[in-house]
Amino acid sequence: MSADTLCWTDIPVTNLDRASKFYSAILGKQVRKLSGDGMEYGLLPHEEQNASGCLCIRGDRIVEASITHRRQMDR
Repeated sequence: MSADTLCWTDIPVTNLDRASKFYSAILGKQVRKLSGDGMEYGLLPHEEQNASGCLCIRGDRIVEASITHRRQMDR
């Protein structure tokens, strides 16, 4: 992936279940619901080193969910 390629995005949502169903239908692949550190979020489908992102429930903890997932991916 080149240095100027978007590699991660957080999409704030108010209803994780509804947003997961919507993005699963649009992308043609399942959005995986995950949780960590007391938060739930939806991981957008990706393969290998392709760009991806997550659906984060709107609120103060959006950034924390993204950081938690990135740590899990780095393991």
